[in-house]
Amino acid sequence: MSHLRRKPATLVFIDDIKPGNNSYKLKVQVMKLWKLWRSKKVVSIEMILVDATGTRIHASIDEDLIQIYEGKVSEGVAFL
Repeated sequence: MSHLRRKPATLVFIDDIKPGNNSYKLKVQVMKLWKLWRSKKVVSIEMILVDATGTRIHASIDEDLIQIYEGKVSEGVAFL
């Protein structure tokens, strides 16, 4: 019996990201973070991320994932 294994994602910079592939591994720092509120409820967490080369990208945590990530991401913290 054969087992299918996913190829582990390799560490890349933001400039290396290509559309259509969502299996990237990035090391980034949260440069700026803010919450988007609607009717007294947080509907997304918005962030500006920066990698080691200084390249920046916008990222969002949607409403259905906020409970998982809220409190785990903050400005100035690096993530892999």
